Amino acid sequence: MDEHEPLRLAGRFAHVSEHPIARAVAAGAVERAGSLPLPENFEDVAGLGVQGVVDATRSSSAARSS
Repeated sequence: MDEHEPLRLAGRFAHVSEHPIARAVAAGAVERAGSLPLPENFEDVAGLGVQGVVDATRSSSAARSS
């Protein structure tokens, strides 16, 4: 895994999110890591995080519990 891989993964999910901070993460990921293909079967579960298929692997990003 190269140094940009975590940013690419987060950016792919952030790119399709409606959250303004996620949009900023996506913009930064594109700037640093290049184009970001969209995840398949994307789901945004309010308050819990997001999930989808990235490179044929189901992945998720959980919201931090406070």
